[in-house]
Amino acid sequence: MTMTVLVTCLLIVLARVLDVSIGTLRTVMVVNARAWWAFFLGFVEVLIWITVVSRIITAMDHWLYYVAYAMGFALGNYIGISVEQRLAFGTQVLRVFSRKAHELATALRATSLDNDLPPLTVTEMEARGHLGPVGVLFLQVPRKHAKRVADHVVAIDPEAYYIIDDVRSASSASTRSADRLMTWRGLLNRK
Repeated sequence: MTMTVLVTCLLIVLARVLDVSIGTLRTVMVVNARAWWAFFLGFVEVLIWITVVSRIITAMDHWLYYVAYAMGFALGNYIGISVEQRLAFGTQVLRVFSRKAHELATALRATSLDNDLPPLTVTEMEARGHLGPVGVLFLQVPRKHAKRVADHVVAIDPEAYYIIDDVRSASSASTRSADRLMTWRGLLNRK
């Protein structure tokens, strides 16, 4: 095994890690309907892929190139998912079920977890579960804050049950202005 083979293997692994990581982010952009980002990332991804595949096809003389290709693909998936989770694009909705929903909503509205998180807007509803009456809270939060908000919910009410869902799309009106529109005064003052 020569130094050329090792360097080529390293380059193949690095290129595949980059190309597959970009592919993972491109897929997220497609799902989130961010067309221009998906276009740009797709272009770069395929350009890298063609370069790597052409290198392997022209130099099929060593089995380590295939191993490097597979290793780069596997690492690229892992790294792509890790990067995507750190970037945390998008918005999520927390649905919280609690017997103390009103108290929980009041506490959540009064809390701001840090400077880059706006005050939490909470929508309350009454519901009936299999054990009787229960309150349901809806909170729309940036995905990067969803887990912290959920942990905060459980810290306030350890018996609360929550579900976190991705938001595919939502109206551009803030939930605060939507809440104002649903009051009698808001309905009467509409133009």
